[in-house]
Amino acid sequence: MRLFVGFRVSEAFIRFAQGCQNIFKEARADVKWVEPENLHVTVRFLGEVPEEDRMGWSRRLRQAASLTPPFELRLDRLGAFPSLQRPRVLWIGFGEGLGFLGDLSSHLGSETPYRGHLTLGRVRSLRGLRPLTQLLEKNKSLLEARLCSVPGMRVEKIWLIRSRLASHGPCYEEVEEVSLAGQP
Repeated sequence: MRLFVGFRVSEAFIRFAQGCQNIFKEARADVKWVEPENLHVTVRFLGEVPEEDRMGWSRRLRQAASLTPPFELRLDRLGAFPSLQRPRVLWIGFGEGLGFLGDLSSHLGSETPYRGHLTLGRVRSLRGLRPLTQLLEKNKSLLEARLCSVPGMRVEKIWLIRSRLASHGPCYEEVEEVSLAGQP
């Protein structure tokens, strides 16, 4: 089964993400936009995990949660991988709380630096890319200025989530819920 560790985001985060998506959709670029019900934060992507290994990941999840206190997460900036000039993934990054996410990712065995973000969409082809990059450049500062008005969200739980790929997009099923219980 295809698994990742993560959590869903607040309604305020979803509303802001949808506002960004609506602005960028004006470019009519070939982008697969993340549906509101699928907006989430991935702490660690696990990939294909055999059923017999799932319990081991459940133990790791509980251990990582026991080392991480609940924390506040705030949106901080807009960006794209690999760059704003050649976007493949459009995202909103985090400020406050990013360190906790990085620690959590490390506790889950990740050996790469954590680059936490909320994915807005994935560019599928070059069609409409120039107008999209122009919209990104034109609106980045304005949208980032509005980020301070988006309330932060309290992260108190994380989930082991199963991802099923379908023709219309991914479907997510929360397999296990664990409360963060570390000391601040």
